[in-house]
Amino acid sequence: MFRAYFDFRLVFGVLLGAAMALLGPVQLQAQTFRFERFSVNDGLASSTVFDIAQDGNGVIWVATELGLCRFNGSRFQSFGVLDGLPGNAIYELDIDSRDRVWLSTFSHAGYWHDRRFHRVPLEAAGLDGRVSSMVPDQQEHYWFSGSGAIWRAQDTVVEMFRLDGENENQRMRSIGLIQGDSIWMLSGDHVDRWDGKRLERMFETPAYMSRVWMLQDPQGLDYLVTSIGIWQRSRTATGRDTFVQTLPELSRFLTDSVRASTVFIDPEGHWWIGTFDAGLWYVAAEDLETGKARQYLEEASVQVVFQDRDDNLWIGTQSRGLYLLSYRARRVGNLRGNPPERLAEAFRKSVRGADGIYWVGRQKRRLSCVVGLHPNGDSVVVPSVGRIFEASRGPGNSVLLGTTKGLFQVDWESAQRIGAMEGQHRNVVAAAVLEQLAVFPVPTRTLWHDSLSGETWFYSMSGMHRLWPDGRLDTLRANAPARNMLVSDITGVAGGGRVWWSSYGRGLFLYDGDSLQRFGLELGLNSTSLIGVWLDKRGAVWTIGSNGVNRIEGLPGPSPKVYSLYEDDGLVMGEVRDGFLQDDTVWLRTNAGLTYFPADLIDRQPLSEPGIEMDRILISDRDTTILPEYVLNYRQNDLELAFSAVAFTDSRQVRYHYRVLGLDDEWQVSAFGEIRLSKLSPGTYTVEVLAMDVYGMQSRQPLRTVFRIRPAWWQRPIAQAGGGLFLLLMTGGVVNAVARRRARQREDRLILEKQLAETEQKALRAQMNPHFIYNVLNSIQQFVLRNDTEAALDYLAEFGDLIRRSFENSKRMAIPLKDEIDFLRTYLMLEKMRFDEELDYQIDVEGSIDIHKTFVPSLLIQPFVENSVRHGLRHRDGGGRIEVAFYMEPLPAEAQEALPRRNPTQAKPNRYKRFCLVCRIEDNGVGIDEDVARRAWMAEEHRATGMAITRNRLELFNRVSAVRVGMEVTNLQQEGRMGTRVVLTIPILEEEQTRATDANKPDHPLGDRRRRAQEPGFSS
Repeated sequence: MFRAYFDFRLVFGVLLGAAMALLGPVQLQAQTFRFERFSVNDGLASSTVFDIAQDGNGVIWVATELGLCRFNGSRFQSFGVLDGLPGNAIYELDIDSRDRVWLSTFSHAGYWHDRRFHRVPLEAAGLDGRVSSMVPDQQEHYWFSGSGAIWRAQDTVVEMFRLDGENENQRMRSIGLIQGDSIWMLSGDHVDRWDGKRLERMFETPAYMSRVWMLQDPQGLDYLVTSIGIWQRSRTATGRDTFVQTLPELSRFLTDSVRASTVFIDPEGHWWIGTFDAGLWYVAAEDLETGKARQYLEEASVQVVFQDRDDNLWIGTQSRGLYLLSYRARRVGNLRGNPPERLAEAFRKSVRGADGIYWVGRQKRRLSCVVGLHPNGDSVVVPSVGRIFEASRGPGNSVLLGTTKGLFQVDWESAQRIGAMEGQHRNVVAAAVLEQLAVFPVPTRTLWHDSLSGETWFYSMSGMHRLWPDGRLDTLRANAPARNMLVSDITGVAGGGRVWWSSYGRGLFLYDGDSLQRFGLELGLNSTSLIGVWLDKRGAVWTIGSNGVNRIEGLPGPSPKVYSLYEDDGLVMGEVRDGFLQDDTVWLRTNAGLTYFPADLIDRQPLSEPGIEMDRILISDRDTTILPEYVLNYRQNDLELAFSAVAFTDSRQVRYHYRVLGLDDEWQVSAFGEIRLSKLSPGTYTVEVLAMDVYGMQSRQPLRTVFRIRPAWWQRPIAQAGGGLFLLLMTGGVVNAVARRRARQREDRLILEKQLAETEQKALRAQMNPHFIYNVLNSIQQFVLRNDTEAALDYLAEFGDLIRRSFENSKRMAIPLKDEIDFLRTYLMLEKMRFDEELDYQIDVEGSIDIHKTFVPSLLIQPFVENSVRHGLRHRDGGGRIEVAFYMEPLPAEAQEALPRRNPTQAKPNRYKRFCLVCRIEDNGVGIDEDVARRAWMAEEHRATGMAITRNRLELFNRVSAVRVGMEVTNLQQEGRMGTRVVLTIPILEEEQTRATDANKPDHPLGDRRRRAQEPGFSS
């Protein structure tokens, strides 16, 4: 068994030595950079890029063969001749402090600003032909070079400077560098300096230079880079500038190996050399003397290399588009090939024990084992432990192995005992391994040992387990956050009481002994499918998974921060399979190779704040041109704004702060770049938006957009003031009209009540008419003459009672039916005594009528009975009869609608409210003809004043009351018999209605008159 694994130990020893070397300081030249490419499929106008620049908001501008492009990190926008440019092919770019994009085409120059091109008239100043170069000075005056002269442009004002000793046909020059008042100009075989007055020859080469660049490194050294060598500018003892050939190896590389198309020196002193057909070459600052270079973008023709303000490199190529090499990608190293992939397999399957012995898991020919490598060169093999998932330090000098057969604890002594059984049968060895080394005989995928407390945490398919030092085993039962959880890795702080574990698909978990907390995408993690977790020296939590790496600070806590690295940041592959932190270097294993980077790279703060860009503005669901200010009508009050951050580092974690002045002054925070404003009232609204990255840096200036919504004509102050005045006048007029109407109604009511009171007095006097009194007194006289004193006294007593009742009933508008019946009975009894018993009468009341709670208008029925006696029975010879009947009938529908509404405070309404009381008076007198029937209640004026007064009372009563009294007179001769019938329809009155015009009320005119009549000196 030992010999079977000898070859592996030899190979692994070599790999382990390589791993130890790799775990040392990371060398930049060992890196394989990852470039992000943009092409026409991403919105770029053309795959041929000539120049690149960046404005103050961070937007990248690209000069292409087919127009000018701007890129804000999320989308490209192109401009061409249809937008006002003088040509589609843009060769040079530069951006001034006012964010004007200066550009030159084959024969034109100018700047792009406010979505239009402003031309600089170089031809008017004598330019004949193509512009060769464009360079700004410190005052942001732009200098252009051509044949025999140079031009300085300030805005669109141009000034030409003729070069001494030159003619217009001389070879075209280009401006290489501007230092103070000196302008260095380059040509094919010499370098000149112009100080504004004269042209001085500074350097001549022995051969023609097809390409010339003048560069300055971070130390301020000027280099002249040509197609035949590299020269450095220096000063002689006399103070004269001179050029000395330098960097011979790098010069030899340039002349022998590549045809340089552009050269760029970054702020760290590294050289980036673009070629026509051999891609991009990188020479580190420490390799300039040796000329050692690494090649990228093979076979690409590089036109320009540009570094933005966050140290990201942008590479423009011919026919292959635009490339981005971010600062992070330049610091991330990638190792590809077979040895790194084989070394990556040993990440979790190898561990170094406390005694310095390396333990490595190995699987060969379907056999799984663990190999121990002693520092003295000895080795031992322990077979039959199963396929190893993870190896970790255990108690003392032992190591713990999580395998397909369970959890094993191995040390050098126990491994030697098992190794001594090499000659025995495999089953015997396997049984001995399980008996002596197995701790938990269930497949264990991951584990962590707390070296201070002695606890061992491990995860199997049966759940999370904790093994105590005394051998006790606890199982953590799955609660709601951990249900259906598959743990991928475990870690913790030794003796800290907190254990972290990552999971497949459920995110990150923290167990602190009392509770289990879960963290996912809402925290800011880039994925919930996590493969590993570990802690660094500062207590930050690192996670790796299907979408890169996370570093979490301040967790658990109220405001943790999450920093991330993605595939775009230089990882050889976004799906990370394993990883660990070693000596401040993070190592990651992927299916495409190894990735490593310094740990502080992930939270490196950008050098500039994020910009902010407006992407889209919808007004009432219609897309519109993006402007800083809008004037809208009142119907255009639905707004939708979409914006994005201009950030090429951690743009996924940018948060947007916005507010809408005019609605709310408080800042709102959103992870999405959209604002929706609906149903805005007329007014001015200013939308302010800021972008803030995960490092707390926010946009230099908020993005402001003003919306002025004009009111409709009826919403304007003048119209509202006029409308308000009109409504005020209308209201005043209506109030005045209502008040006058109510005053007239009160006046009419007082007049009616006065007339009613006077009518009551007339009715009282009419009932007591002299003729009736004369008859009564005559009857009393007859009783006295007949010495019938008792009859006379009875008659006189009844007459006095009739007068008393008449006075009492005249005080009220309505009286109970019982009082009216008593009054009628007394009156008829007197008339019967006066007619010597020749008068017969009968009064009937329906049994369902409550005569105590049913009210009728006072002094209403008696005049009709009196009229029957006087005009019907007086002319009849004996046998006179009068019948009075009271019964109930339902009110007609129109009469019910006229009834007053019930007062809500009324305890209980009259149950006969929807009925009327019918009084039928019928006599067997002489009757009346048709003419009399038509005017039955209008008898002779000198004999029937009581009926006339009753007619007036009915009219007044019906005018001041919601209920109306009806009357019908019928001649019984139409039915074949003598007599007259009078039918009165009287609606049932509520009890409070009977007091509506009560003469006893203090504020009643009649009551007031009675009080004043009782005072001395008052006469009526």
